[in-house]
Amino acid sequence: MLLIFITQAITYSKEFRISCASSGSGSGSLTSISFNDVEVEIGTVVEVTPTLRPYNATVVYHSYSKTSGDSAQLWIEWSSSKVMVRGIRPGTSKFEIETANGKIATLEVTVPRPKGVAFVKDGNGDNIYDTNLQNAVSTMENLVNETLQRKK
Repeated sequence: MLLIFITQAITYSKEFRISCASSGSGSGSLTSISFNDVEVEIGTVVEVTPTLRPYNATVVYHSYSKTSGDSAQLWIEWSSSKVMVRGIRPGTSKFEIETANGKIATLEVTVPRPKGVAFVKDGNGDNIYDTNLQNAVSTMENLVNETLQRKK
């Protein structure tokens, strides 16, 4: 008895495109985009609204990248075309945001040093900031306990 096995290789390919449009009538083609510099507190998330030319243009974001700093985090909510930023630590971060038609805008995000902040250093020597004193004390207690456990 002779058995013949036939194997068929199937390759799956998927193209994934993300596009989004800002609210508005979208009756014009985007000729320019810009952002005002923004200040955001540690732990706070804010939406950053661009200035579009013409004002009723449709914007489709293509990409974004951080060009300097590690004080803020940026992301785009693709489904709603919102540019969002979160304050991470005091300092300044700069981002470039590119639209699908090649227009590039720069956004500078400044995160101020909190007033009345408690902070401790984590295991890497980085500061952990928290404007809530109870959270800061809890974080410090956890770090002390971890350190004591390692020394046992």
